[in-house]
Amino acid sequence: MLLPLLSSATTFMHGKSADIARTATVIGLQSTIIDAIKAKRNDASFAELFPEVSSFCRSREMPVPSDNAVSLSEDGTVLPPTRRRQPPKALTDFHVISSAGSGSVDADSLTTKSGCRREMFAIIDRIVSELDERFSANAMQLIPKQSELLEF
Repeated sequence: MLLPLLSSATTFMHGKSADIARTATVIGLQSTIIDAIKAKRNDASFAELFPEVSSFCRSREMPVPSDNAVSLSEDGTVLPPTRRRQPPKALTDFHVISSAGSGSVDADSLTTKSGCRREMFAIIDRIVSELDERFSANAMQLIPKQSELLEF
């Protein structure tokens, strides 16, 4: 869903035939790519993706996320829902997908449909923020213009 949007630009920029002028043109299209990614951050896109996720889980004998997923203890009794742990404020500029020590930050987030939706939106937000940061106006000024290249 998201990777095809990034694939062509990534393939071009990592290719041997990439030069600065054409790469600048591709980077200039980043706002179009970001807008296309942002357009996927809605309930309709999630509703389209969720059956594929469920099918993927079933085909690999993994637990399928559902709206009524509950945590069970070893003896089969229902456990109360766990509180969502918040990452430390010092890590707000980083995307932590695993932690050391007491376990995963969001161990139960993928067991429910709403948890999957929340994770999908978080991933989209992170991709957009990374693209915005890497291809900001300041970063674009570092790329020499084609006319400047010819002067060397």
